[in-house]
Amino acid sequence: MSTYQDLLRNTKVEDLAPSKDQVIVLDSKLTVPEALKRLTEVGVLSAPVIDTSNNKYVGLVDALDILAYVVGIFEEVETESIQSHTIFTRLHTGEKFKTQPIGEITDFAHNPYTPVQKGSSVYDACKVLVQKKSHRAPIVDENGNIISILTQSAIVNMLTRHFGCLGDLGKKTVEELQLGTSPVITVAKTMRAVDAFKKMHESRVSGLGVIDHNNNLIGNLSARDIKAIDDANIYSSLFTSTSAFVQKIRSENINETHPAISCSESTTLEFILGRLAANFIHRLYVCSKDFHPLRVVSLRDVLAVLIKE
Repeated sequence: MSTYQDLLRNTKVEDLAPSKDQVIVLDSKLTVPEALKRLTEVGVLSAPVIDTSNNKYVGLVDALDILAYVVGIFEEVETESIQSHTIFTRLHTGEKFKTQPIGEITDFAHNPYTPVQKGSSVYDACKVLVQKKSHRAPIVDENGNIISILTQSAIVNMLTRHFGCLGDLGKKTVEELQLGTSPVITVAKTMRAVDAFKKMHESRVSGLGVIDHNNNLIGNLSARDIKAIDDANIYSSLFTSTSAFVQKIRSENINETHPAISCSESTTLEFILGRLAANFIHRLYVCSKDFHPLRVVSLRDVLAVLIKE
């Protein structure tokens, strides 16, 4: 019977990735507001950036990085008149921000540019994603041109279709595998959303646990919430509490759900894979019986276990 490592080694990266015409590429000359609008219009979290003067890719840009840049510029902005503006008109109020090319802020990206060659195995891609701490890997041809993008989620989804390959590993628990990282980076539900996103950027993570005054986990703030921003009048939400921001995002986007985001130390790896895939989420919080967050299990943590020799 094939093992999970056989599956990873025998599957080519392009077999799990979308076709070339589905990949969104941003011109490095686009301004930051234009790039943000493009990302939110197509509903993606990040995109490769190309320098059209030499047709070379300069890196990846993430919507979270764009918002972090917004935070840096508008942190001290008065909030009294915000209700009359959208996020895009607010961005254009700053001359510096209005003219900032997206190609010059790819160094802010949480997700480093980590391409893999077409024909590479998913196993090799997993090693790149884990070692470089990247969320996704552009797939390039022999000339270095991006033909697709492989995500961690696509790999996890494949594994859920082949649970039998996991064997005994799938039955092991979070505690047995020491799965996840700690301490969990959290924000109080009363913290302003704009400050929570700043903390997310400074911590170089793509998600934060939201806790109440008793340190109980009550929610999750992630890059997915950034993707939900469109040209509606929601910029003011950034200056409300984190819990209010999350609730507003959930209520205004019918495709957004509030998934079960926690598990216990006795949860099995197989169950974690299934929950991550079924709920389209990127992390689970390992909580005590009182719902105090102990560790967070990310997609990368799962991939690290799978490629461990």
